[in-house]
Amino acid sequence: PPLSTHKHHNNPPPPSPHADTTQQGQGQMHREHKGTPTVMTDEMAQQFATTFNVDKKVLLDYQTKGYTMRDFHQAALIASAGNKSFTDVMNAKTATNSWKDVMDSFSITNEQLQQAAQGFMSKQISTMLQIDESTVSGLLKDGYQPTDIVMASVLSKQASKTIPDVLNLKKINNTWKD
Repeated sequence: PPLSTHKHHNNPPPPSPHADTTQQGQGQMHREHKGTPTVMTDEMAQQFATTFNVDKKVLLDYQTKGYTMRDFHQAALIASAGNKSFTDVMNAKTATNSWKDVMDSFSITNEQLQQAAQGFMSKQISTMLQIDESTVSGLLKDGYQPTDIVMASVLSKQASKTIPDVLNLKKINNTWKD
């Protein structure tokens, strides 16, 4: 169970991470998904802040209001897709609307959201593998899965081949070990 940070015994405990909450207003409003961390560590906040170009203190402030990592991911993608600030998007989310409603209020399509997600994925993979982001982006657009790009990158360096050359060796009936 999560540790309570409440100092007074008369404060209610925080909501269960897997329960629907029905409070009105902002925060404390979303159903958590199993496996979603209920508390964002300082390291997680820093990594998210770096990846999505959001102030870490802003994230931690929203977390104290009941927002979750899932909320932060949704808001960051919507902000990127709509060229809006993270704070503007977070402030548009209430207990009575959905993330789809927030997207609609900023006139953001599913395609724009997918492009934003792919952009962040390209950035993360290229940083992790120290390869050109446009290469990763092109491979993702070609339909390659992130895992395949990572494996092909590692093998390409060992085999002195290009990533596309390694990917061409991977077929549906063989494994990366083959």
